[in-house]
Amino acid sequence: MNIIILSLIANTIPTGDLIITVQQQENRVGTHRLSPTRLREVMAMADHFRSLFLHKTTPELGHMALVSTGIELFDALLAPHWPLLPPTRHPDAPTLLWIRSPQPDCLHLPWEVLRPPGEAPWVQTPQRFLRRRGGDPSRTSSPQIPALALIPLRVLILVVTPGGTEDAEALAMGSAFQAMITTITAPLAGRVVHTPTFQETIREIHDFKPNLVILQGTTLVRAGKGFFMFTAEGGEPDPWTGEEIIAQGIKDSGVASILVCGRNPPHPPAWSASALVADGLAQSGIPIAVSWPDQVHTGPGGSFLRTFLQALAYGTPMDTALHQGRLVTLANRQHDTSLSWSIPMVFS
Repeated sequence: MNIIILSLIANTIPTGDLIITVQQQENRVGTHRLSPTRLREVMAMADHFRSLFLHKTTPELGHMALVSTGIELFDALLAPHWPLLPPTRHPDAPTLLWIRSPQPDCLHLPWEVLRPPGEAPWVQTPQRFLRRRGGDPSRTSSPQIPALALIPLRVLILVVTPGGTEDAEALAMGSAFQAMITTITAPLAGRVVHTPTFQETIREIHDFKPNLVILQGTTLVRAGKGFFMFTAEGGEPDPWTGEEIIAQGIKDSGVASILVCGRNPPHPPAWSASALVADGLAQSGIPIAVSWPDQVHTGPGGSFLRTFLQALAYGTPMDTALHQGRLVTLANRQHDTSLSWSIPMVFS
C-alpha cells in the first residue's frame, strides 16, 4: 500500500503558524507553513461545512460546500507537495492518506472531502483510504498494513443510555440493531445488549469475545478530552476517555476495532467528543477505531452500518468495508443527508 503522511503541528490553534510535513512511505517530500490568517480561513470553511449537518440543505448547496471545502483543504495543506508525489505513486495500488497531529482542530478537519485537481473527494475514490492519529507525530509508528480484516466477524453492539434507564428509545435502538443483524446474509455472530455501566460493558466484552464493538451512547468534551458517558452504580454520570476504556478493561481482550457513536438527539453532532474518544482508543492499542457522531441504528447511519457489517462479514478489509458503507450512504442520500458519507472518521 502506498502511504502519504501529513504531519501538522501548530503552537496555538488558530493563532499560530501551522507546520505541514509531507512524507511518502518513510521518505520526507517537503515542509511548508500555513499563516495564521490562512489557517483561520481553512477552519472557517470547515466549520461551515460541518454546520450543514445540523440543517436541511439543498443538494446544490451541499455540493457547493463539498467542492469548495475539498479544494480549500487541498490547496492549503497538500498542493505544494502534490507534484512531487505522482512519480512514485502506484496507480493500481491502494493509497492511504494518514493525518497525524497533536491538535484536534487539525485532526478533525473534514479530510474525507479533500479534493485533488480534477478528481473526486478523497474517500469517494476507489483504492483511496484515510486514517488519523493524534499525539506526537514523531513518536507515531506506521499504521497497520495490510488493512485489517475481521474473520470470522463477531460484533457486539452496546446501547448505553444516560442514567442507566432502558427507556423506549433504548429499546427501539436495540430492536433496530437486532433487526439489522438478522438481515445480513453473510455469516457473523452478533449480540445487542443494553449496558448502562462500564463494569457491565467490560463483562459483556469478555463474555462474548467480539472483534468489533459498537458503542452507541453519549459523548462529551471536558477540558480538551473526549469522554464516553456510562452510568455509575449509584446512577450518577460516569465519563471515561478512550485511553481509560482500554487500560481498565479492553486491553488484551481480542477487540480489533471499536465504532464510537456519540450523540443523543436533539443535541448537535459531537464531532470533537466522539472523535477524541476514538483517537484515544487507537492511541491506546485498538488497531482501528471509527467515530460516527450520530446514531447508527437508523437513517444514513443505519445504511452505512448495515453495508459496513455485511462487507466485514464477507471478509472485506476494514478500509474497503468503510468505503463501501460510505458509497451506499452517498447513493441513498436525501436533502439533509447528502454529506453523511463523509461523517465517519477513522483512527489508527
